[in-house]
Amino acid sequence: MLTLQEAASMLSINPRTYWNRMRKGLLPGVQIAGPKGVWRVRRDDLAAVMRGEWTPKAAGVGPTAEVVPHVA
Repeated sequence: MLTLQEAASMLSINPRTYWNRMRKGLLPGVQIAGPKGVWRVRRDDLAAVMRGEWTPKAAGVGPTAEVVPHVA
């Protein structure tokens, strides 16, 4: 898993831009451990974005990232 900062850096965009696009469903992301949890990007998902193989979620549906339970 990558931080949003790491994922943004790999795409040469600002982390805030990544965040905004992720919240619109245009870039992948997962929220770890509930509504106040941290956001991460799966390496495989980012690699698919970079290859042009990742399909954005439908815009206008609200947050599209999934919540992944935290395992201690």
